Amino acid sequence: MANEFLLEELTTFLEKHLIEEKSHWLRLHFTQIYQKSFQNNQFQNLQKWCNDFLVKYPTKIFDSEDFTSLQGNALVSLIKRDDLQMEELKIWNYVIKWDDIVGKIEPYQAILERDLWKDIMKRITNPNREISSKILPPRIILKPTLPTRAMESFSTVINEEHAAEIASWIDKKAIPYSIKDNPYEFKLLLRGTRDGFNVATFWKLCDKQENTIVVMKVNNTDEILGGYNPTQWDKSKKGYWTDCNDSFIFSLKNGTILSSTLSHVKKY
Repeated sequence: MANEFLLEELTTFLEKHLIEEKSHWLRLHFTQIYQKSFQNNQFQNLQKWCNDFLVKYPTKIFDSEDFTSLQGNALVSLIKRDDLQMEELKIWNYVIKWDDIVGKIEPYQAILERDLWKDIMKRITNPNREISSKILPPRIILKPTLPTRAMESFSTVINEEHAAEIASWIDKKAIPYSIKDNPYEFKLLLRGTRDGFNVATFWKLCDKQENTIVVMKVNNTDEILGGYNPTQWDKSKKGYWTDCNDSFIFSLKNGTILSSTLSHVKKY
């Protein structure tokens, strides 16, 4: 207890000596003194002296390169002062800047070169300041395009343009997808000429499947008919129907058929 009392007494004496006899030295090393004083709550007199100075000259800390590394308790103690000579809007802009740096940028300090870190701090506090780091041009962002898919691998009835058109109807696109930006890849589940046209085969290959498309070509004509069902086929619910507003039927442009026709389900 005696040692603690002696330490407190020594701290008070040191603070008084610095404030009364070494104020010029304190101003020369202000930023370091300000931060150190708030690392230990015993230096309350020194904290008050620093804040008394800053309320008159707030740019001393707000525009310094060390502002973004300021401890939170120091910043809070300063903005609590009603006599702080700075407009509220500017104060909050600085607070937002401080929070962004502490929360988002500071964790990367360890992996950045020392000079680069200093330049980042300079630009944040003053965007017009010159820096020594080499500024590289912005990277070129390429617009990704989906690879062309060979539609013949899953369909002998429709082509790539048909697939893009159906995809546009599914997504209710006002501007249809092109062949290159069609986001869907169709997977063949059943082909009548390969798997057969009987009911048992359909349920074997399509049960529990959803978002399915059926297409068929009318024999000896250019007419291609089809439909889209977003709901799941469920054999266990045979004899029941499901309410859905996104399903549709269609006729595709092909040969002598000069335009496609889309028909949505009407709700009565």
